[in-house]
Amino acid sequence: MKYYPFKVWLSTILIAPVLHVLFIAFYQSGSWNIGELVQVYFFLWYVGGLLALPSLLLYYLFFKLLRLQPLSEWLGKSIMTAVGLALFLATKVSIDNLMHGDFYHPKNLAFYSSYCLCIAVAGFYFSYPTKAQPITLASQNGS
Repeated sequence: MKYYPFKVWLSTILIAPVLHVLFIAFYQSGSWNIGELVQVYFFLWYVGGLLALPSLLLYYLFFKLLRLQPLSEWLGKSIMTAVGLALFLATKVSIDNLMHGDFYHPKNLAFYSSYCLCIAVAGFYFSYPTKAQPITLASQNGS
């Protein structure tokens, strides 16, 4: 449970490139071979992992702050999913602006969709720890 942010981040980094590669294979049917698709996957996995490290740090810090509040599991997952989506979009839009990318290009939309889908699914799939009850004096004495 305490590894919730890392589970969401790692599953997104590992699974979203697969979805994106499948979209590329479908979108450009016939012009890709399996070797190129594997290269694209590992490139996305490696570069995505590196670029997502600052977001992971912010996501983890937000998780630690949010744990101080007594939230239900559903509300905690909802908030963390929204934070994860916002951090991903902020990172991707920043990189697109630096590289003068086209947000509306079908490949970019597929990229956004695959990562956002993975963040949302992972955010709700893994169990979110609710605030622990404080230890009382009676439970320490075994009474």
